[in-house]
Amino acid sequence: ENASLLGQGIIEQAALAVAVEQAADSIVVTGTDGKIQYVNPAFTAMTGFTADEVVGRNPRFLRSGLHSKAFYKELWDTVLSGQVWQGKLTNRRKNRTIYHEEMRIAPVRGSNGEIVSFIAVKRDITAQRAAEETQALLVAIVENSEDSIISCTPDGIVRTFNRGAEAIFGYSSAEAIGQHMSMFVPPDRQAV
Repeated sequence: ENASLLGQGIIEQAALAVAVEQAADSIVVTGTDGKIQYVNPAFTAMTGFTADEVVGRNPRFLRSGLHSKAFYKELWDTVLSGQVWQGKLTNRRKNRTIYHEEMRIAPVRGSNGEIVSFIAVKRDITAQRAAEETQALLVAIVENSEDSIISCTPDGIVRTFNRGAEAIFGYSSAEAIGQHMSMFVPPDRQAV
């Protein structure tokens, strides 16, 4: 029976190792001293650094310089206290380009409950962040345009009504949103 349990444990560990290696998210394991012990292939794809280049190093070589010392202190204080840290960082790839990541760092405990290492799961959100910034820019352009910009559903219900539309039509956005577009047609031009 012990041999069967041992065999099952080995199979489970092998399956876990394969899953970590094939994970889409970057996985980094560090010691309590912060030195990298392991990175998966997704880390290399995201940063450009291979495992051989980073194992034994502190991940500070990825820093973009855009976060304060207080930011990193809070991160380390959180994980060293045994808590999970979660947040967004801006880091730098091997080729020196900036990337944005969402990261979650959890302490790994030994058999006596002591923290023996940390595991970080990192997702590259660079494209998502760029899309959000572009969308925010477009919203600002539309909202601040002096031209009337109105969007509506296919059946004519107003969904957005910018400042230009307020000035031209004399309705506030609160009055117009949710109403039918026909409210902007003068009564003498409406079909009977």
